[in-house]
Amino acid sequence: MQIVSLISDLMFTDAQLQASMAANTAPELRAELLRRSAILLQQVERYEPEGLPEIREKIAFFMRRATMLGRTGAGRHDMQIAAGLMDHLQTAATGRSPRQGRMPEGALADGGRLSVYVTQASERLFAIGTDHRYLAASRSEARFHERSQVQMIGRHLRDVLGPEEYERRALPHLQACLSGVPQEYRFAVERPDEGRRTIRCLMKPVTCNAGLRFCALVYKTDVTDEGRAQTF
Repeated sequence: MQIVSLISDLMFTDAQLQASMAANTAPELRAELLRRSAILLQQVERYEPEGLPEIREKIAFFMRRATMLGRTGAGRHDMQIAAGLMDHLQTAATGRSPRQGRMPEGALADGGRLSVYVTQASERLFAIGTDHRYLAASRSEARFHERSQVQMIGRHLRDVLGPEEYERRALPHLQACLSGVPQEYRFAVERPDEGRRTIRCLMKPVTCNAGLRFCALVYKTDVTDEGRAQTF
């Protein structure tokens, strides 16, 4: 779905902005990232869903933003958008189809390349920001957690993995990766229908053009049968 790439693009840009603010980079860079973020958010708002699934994804995105922003002007604005979309959803569900979806003009290509790479990957792949929240996820990653791709965006890795697995296994490697050191490790899991499986996790730090590390790409692959590894 195009809405997935567009929202992921916004999340990648916001992650770069967060890294830029933390590093106290030049005001010009922060201003450019703020401009890009504002443009992308406007594009998400104006995006015309192509069917009921995209309407639901857009509602979920703005509801989640409204919850995070709370009783602020921006939070109320996002809640109004979600409410309007709910009306749209009700209208569409009665038989009147929404207009054909399209990507708004002027989409920014820089973050877009990364969002497309992640969201369209066939393997289990996702991007985690410096706040340890999902910026984007492939279909396989979302399906593994029984959620849609948009529903994965913004979720904290702790909530997805569970506190124990997050603290004991993922956190040390993620912190090292976000400091610039690629990580690779393996762990065992018990699958109800398949028994004990060995999973390889590969983490790669991502640096923007300004030299700031703003996220990690995480690949998970089933390597139980070495030589014919199958990504699940």
